[in-house]
Amino acid sequence: MPQREEVMPRPLGRLVRNVSLVKVLADAADYEFRVIGDVHVQAYGANAQGLKFSDLIASNPDFGNVLKASYDLVCARRAPVAFRGFMGREMTQARFDWLETIYMPLRDAEGGVAYVMNASVYVPRNGAWPR
Repeated sequence: MPQREEVMPRPLGRLVRNVSLVKVLADAADYEFRVIGDVHVQAYGANAQGLKFSDLIASNPDFGNVLKASYDLVCARRAPVAFRGFMGREMTQARFDWLETIYMPLRDAEGGVAYVMNASVYVPRNGAWPR
């Protein structure tokens, strides 16, 4: 696992739009959205930057719990986890039908998971993002 300081946005170029960065809080009991790329905002129709997962779960339990389970898995395995497939149709706020995503742990100085970086590609419904 690289440290957070080893992963810089500049080398990602335009791909940084597809990246989110989440801080692990209190031994993965909760997480906080630190960076949300534009592509994620377009896909979900909202910007969660600054929110905690507990806030998301309180407002949208189905989506929040599924998302938290993905991050919990990365923290428990201490290794990347990837998913792809049809998703989004069951989420009324989502604006996509297909998703390919990878979650990658970033370690702290002691070797624990301090952040989880996510990179996703979405296929928008009807072939285009709403304006």
